[in-house]
Parts: sequence; C-alpha cells; structure tokens
Amino acid sequence: MVHDTPDFFYLDTVSSSNQGKPMFFGAVRIMKNYVSFHFMPLYVCSEMNKRVSKKLSKRRQGKACFNFNSPDDVLFKELEQLVDAGFERYRKKLFL
Repeated sequence: MVHDTPDFFYLDTVSSSNQGKPMFFGAVRIMKNYVSFHFMPLYVCSEMNKRVSKKLSKRRQGKACFNFNSPDDVLFKELEQLVDAGFERYRKKLFL
C-alpha cells in the first residue's frame, strides 16, 4: 500500500515484477466534484477491456480510470467483478 488516507487509497503489488519494483494495481481518490477509480489491470491486460460495459465506458477517462460524481450500485458491482478478474490475471502473470 502506497497511500491510505481518507481521500486517497493507492495499492501496489508486493512482488518485484516491474523492473524490480512493485506494480501499480489500483487507486481511489476523492476529489472535490468526483471520485476517481484507477485500475491498472485494464492497461496491463488489455483483453480485460472486453468486459467493460458501454455504461461503465461512459465513465472512463483514459485507459484505466473511471470517474463518478454519484454512487451507482450497478456499475460498482461491475467494478467489483473487474477487480476480482484483474487480481486473478495479475496472479496468473505472477505480478502478485
């Protein structure tokens, strides 16, 4: 864990798989008008992007970030499933 504050949570892997350094896995940051969710497995394992629904894609900023200005239980459930799948992909690639 790199950051764990009330407005910023940032998680790296524990293995040295990125040129001898831990790899970024994900982060959540509370900003003034929105909350951003950064999820690196979508960038590292590009085939995972097929799992992202059109509705969730509308929240996308860049390749691996989603912004929310209000809670959305349906999209949060989809993100939960993506995180589980991303964790499994990282594990299979020996990034964890």
